[in-house]
Amino acid sequence: MSYKENIFDLFKEAHKADKKQYIKDWMVNWAYQDKLIQRNIKYDDELPEDFYTYNGPQDLLGWYNWQKSVKPDYFDPNRINDLIAKSRKYDSELISKYQLDFDYKYYDQCIGRNNAEDYILANFYPMQGPSKGKRVLDFGAGYGRQANLWTQEEDEELVFVAVDAIPKSYCLQHLYYSNSDRPLTEYAVEREKFKLDEHSKGIYHLPTWRFDLIPDNYFDRIVVVQVLHELNEPLTKYVLNQFKRILKDTGVLYLRDHMNTWRPTHTLDVDNYLKNNGFTLEFQPHIEDKKDLHGIPRMWRKTNPKVLEQKKISFKQRFYEFKVNVDAKTGGQLKKLFKK
Repeated sequence: MSYKENIFDLFKEAHKADKKQYIKDWMVNWAYQDKLIQRNIKYDDELPEDFYTYNGPQDLLGWYNWQKSVKPDYFDPNRINDLIAKSRKYDSELISKYQLDFDYKYYDQCIGRNNAEDYILANFYPMQGPSKGKRVLDFGAGYGRQANLWTQEEDEELVFVAVDAIPKSYCLQHLYYSNSDRPLTEYAVEREKFKLDEHSKGIYHLPTWRFDLIPDNYFDRIVVVQVLHELNEPLTKYVLNQFKRILKDTGVLYLRDHMNTWRPTHTLDVDNYLKNNGFTLEFQPHIEDKKDLHGIPRMWRKTNPKVLEQKKISFKQRFYEFKVNVDAKTGGQLKKLFKK
């Protein structure tokens, strides 16, 4: 059995080896799903459940079925259809490889559109610097779908890093990334050799409890879609603080979720927390959630003190404005006085 087929056991071994030094209990649970279990609420048979086990590639179908709801048509078809087709190609190859029985009827309107919209939105805003977004972090990566278009659209310099702590999610991500033609560095396989640095390329996969392996000021873009409000509050605060550490000063934090209309596990105002902890909201469309787009996208940047300084009115400017106003009221007499 290859490590690709044995990833669940390898993940459990990594958890056991790291538990004493790196893991706190709040780092490794999915609070929303845990609450559903506690309340004895179950999904339909075709949807995933028991997120702490992994049964192999067939578990991927549950995650696909989770996305069957048609997403709002936010972008012009001419802008998005090519990306939807590429998304479908990647997924169809994976589905065919593992001989999974999947109905593509709603793929383009659901999964494909979701993937395309995130790729467009995450790249929507201009960036400074030469890298232009070549280092990307996907936090709470689900089954790994963000990698679909990033690995197809970006050149060989791409560094795509995925972070998660839930066993089923983590194993499905590994399966999904293994279908890419990009080299995959897997923490569960290479714990002692895992390294991210200036020379890294390809896909890197590691658990939430090893953020310490990510260098400071490393990422150009961080992608977080429909995640933070389903975590517990300590974990949410922890990852937001990590984002501040690992995001470049010129980088972009892309969030898309339902903001404060969907808080099933904690009452933390994520956007307010970001504002109070060194981030500035740079872009948020004025749209209706679930009608115009499924979730509200926001672009955040680390606050630059020099930019804030520009907003302040200096004493020199205030004095100049005072002189101009006095001069205007005296019919130009002040100007004449200063000329003498």
